[in-house]
Amino acid sequence: MIDNWLFNSKFKEKFEEFVGRRLIGKVTANQLTLIGLIIGLFSAFFIFFSGILQEIIFIVISIIFMVISFFIDTLDGAVARSGKT
Repeated sequence: MIDNWLFNSKFKEKFEEFVGRRLIGKVTANQLTLIGLIIGLFSAFFIFFSGILQEIIFIVISIIFMVISFFIDTLDGAVARSGKT
């Protein structure tokens, strides 16, 4: 969903250039998916502990992990669409 919005925005060329230079041939879409899944699980872990320990820092950390997971999901979609992995 986020990557679809990004591909229809004015950032499309810069995003494709970044993905092409930095990621194509170095990591596969499946590797990025696995990394995003692991980071998403860390986010769920911190959300769980924020409820038990009543600490706001766990919520902040979980939000940071969630945003990173969303960004990696966007990258994995772009790498998969490139078809060069």
